[in-house]
Amino acid sequence: MTENISATGVAFTLPRPLEVQTQVRFTMKMPAEAMGTPTDVVVHCTGRVVRCNTSETCWRAAAVIDEYYFSQ
Repeated sequence: MTENISATGVAFTLPRPLEVQTQVRFTMKMPAEAMGTPTDVVVHCTGRVVRCNTSETCWRAAAVIDEYYFSQ
């Protein structure tokens, strides 16, 4: 589950840990209102984990976005 998105990265929760520098691929559906487009936009991202730690209930990771492209 995504917790936070910025122009260069994403923070998310997950059920198990990921090692730092692990390559990740993920897709996010961005609402039209947030993107300023007439329809929702799908963003396909490739990045790498820069941080992973645990909380009381789950693992939290952060990844930088190295590449992305849009589709509808």
